[in-house]
Amino acid sequence: MKQFPDDLSRAFGRADKEFVYQVQCTVKKLSEEKRKERTMNKKIPFGVVLFLAILLLAMGTAIALTIHNWKHIETAMDIAVENGAYWEWSLNAKIRLIEAMAEDGLAVSEGDMAALKGDDLTEDEKQELADRILTEQYGEEHFIYYYTIAVAEWGEPQTWTLEQRYWFFKTEREKGLYLDNSWIDLLPEETDLTRDEVVRIAREAVRSAYGMTDEEIESYAPNVSFFITDVCDTPRWMVEFYTQGEDGQIHGSPYSVLLTRDGEVTEDWENLGVLTPAQARLRQERQKETAVDVFTMRGQMRLQDQNTVFWNPEGGKHYHFLADCPMVNADKLPLKELPVWDAQFGLLTPCPCCVSLQDFWSLKDKLRYDVGSWKYPGPDWISEEEAVEKARAALEEEGCSPEGLYPAVYSTGALEEEDRYIVYFDALLTDPDGFTGVDPIYYAIVDACSGEVVSCGESESNG
Repeated sequence: MKQFPDDLSRAFGRADKEFVYQVQCTVKKLSEEKRKERTMNKKIPFGVVLFLAILLLAMGTAIALTIHNWKHIETAMDIAVENGAYWEWSLNAKIRLIEAMAEDGLAVSEGDMAALKGDDLTEDEKQELADRILTEQYGEEHFIYYYTIAVAEWGEPQTWTLEQRYWFFKTEREKGLYLDNSWIDLLPEETDLTRDEVVRIAREAVRSAYGMTDEEIESYAPNVSFFITDVCDTPRWMVEFYTQGEDGQIHGSPYSVLLTRDGEVTEDWENLGVLTPAQARLRQERQKETAVDVFTMRGQMRLQDQNTVFWNPEGGKHYHFLADCPMVNADKLPLKELPVWDAQFGLLTPCPCCVSLQDFWSLKDKLRYDVGSWKYPGPDWISEEEAVEKARAALEEEGCSPEGLYPAVYSTGALEEEDRYIVYFDALLTDPDGFTGVDPIYYAIVDACSGEVVSCGESESNG
């Protein structure tokens, strides 16, 4: 029986001093009460009481270890502040980390520790030994950093507990390693919902919105956060569902649920890009209905630069870059402005004509987002609008009718000597499912400085 506490210590690590003190006080009180031999209907043998106290101590030690065995991670943070990347760490820094690892109960042999602290090894040999200990625990040297150490101990951040998230990011900020305060993790108070309650509400919201079975929604693991942001100091819950492969790789899912502190499902498209599950489902359905659902990288780049887009509030399903998008019926033009942070934006899909394609973008926007290698308009150039009007007039003089067609403006190649606009008048191509592309019917080449139309007529693709 004498070996029992030692076995517990080896299994669970050192106990928290305050917790040990409280247990000792409890045992002492029980001992005094036993000596008073108070009358009881059923007396519990003191040996059983002592055993339960020791077991309680072990459980408390395990709990304390779960919460507090982070000294080596904090030590790695301190070393990052002082020394930077691993290849810049001094031997003393590596030994500090290894000592902290040992204190937190990680496997570091007494022989290795003695060798690192003793005088039998040379400096180079100690460096080699320290590197071996750390790489065996955390992988190749260039991967060793406080964040990767935390991931090695706790798993990917999606799997972290609320306590781990709170401690890690709070400590990281306090040490000046992370300066972004747009999202701050908190710990819920006793009066707040429990994590399990929040997950249950979130699962039900997703299950109901997507018509899932219990088995389907249970196949997703929850990444739970309790947080505030720089624009909302009221704590909220976020549950982001994910799956994890056999190799430990985390795979995201389209299912995220934002909840108020009291557990009401809500949305915040403006700041977090999160809709309610019901609205997110509706948006996905609309995306499937889009005839051309290819959203190009250039379109994404342009969207990131814009505060507003355009849309038709009378049943429009797309957002647009152009207020007079050719795909929209004339009686719906001009389209209305819509801020990208409006929740309605999250329900819209990119227009296949003026977002996914760039033909009708202005020349300046084409050049800005690297659509092609054409000349930038010079200070002596006429405007794009003037070039379009001169091209239209020249075509009409030639007996061509660009009415009902849509102008797409380009310029001569960046390496060509002439400064010219190239204006195409395009027809929209459709099929029963909607818009499919454009077909250039006419063209006109306009001198960019004088405005003279050099040539015009039917385009080759139409001739």
